[in-house]
Amino acid sequence: MSLPRLIASYITDGPDGTPIRVMDVDGAYQSATFLDDRRFEAPFSYLRSFEVIFRAHHPIKRVLMLGGGGFAYPKHLLAHHDDVSIDVVEISSAVIRIAKRRFFLDEALERFGDRLNIIEGDARAFLCTTQRSYDATYDALYDAIINDLFVGCEQNSFFVSAEGNRLAKEHLVQGGIYVSNVVVSDEPEAAARLARAVDAAGEVFNYVSAVAVTESDYASDENYLVIASDEAF
Repeated sequence: MSLPRLIASYITDGPDGTPIRVMDVDGAYQSATFLDDRRFEAPFSYLRSFEVIFRAHHPIKRVLMLGGGGFAYPKHLLAHHDDVSIDVVEISSAVIRIAKRRFFLDEALERFGDRLNIIEGDARAFLCTTQRSYDATYDALYDAIINDLFVGCEQNSFFVSAEGNRLAKEHLVQGGIYVSNVVVSDEPEAAARLARAVDAAGEVFNYVSAVAVTESDYASDENYLVIASDEAF
């Protein structure tokens, strides 16, 4: 996946009318944070909706997130689940630096310690390399994987393809849950991309669902979560 060309942050009003800082990557919102004592809370409903992973029929202890951005959901998860750790793969060193300086990631690393692990690199390369190097034990696998890979408006198409779903599944425990954020604009092709993402997940997993999760009065595009597992959720 390509690296972002332009990264900026600025303060604006959030969904509840209070100030938030937004990360803008190549002209699209990539992440956000509250500026007050809620700085470890996720401002947007689509970010909070990643909590769907806790519907799995086994305890969620180890999570992998593909795409860090401003680390809004990893901070949220760690603040609300004391017994969960998360690995986050982020390709851009610049994004990580801005997240540390402007989105309280430095404070999160200090507060949550080794429960938050950042891997700087390409998500596909990371999973392929890990695939060759680990023994397939429970401790080497994840209970949940969250795919939030975007550069600006460009989604990483691999991880919503059947091949990408298979690669993710190889890194999940039995019955683990795979969640992909899919943005649907008002372009006719966008709805078709969502349908393809659902169909691709259905080729790999027994149970698939797509759920709309966007604040309709805050964003012009719709966020959908494509949720997949071999166990009902």
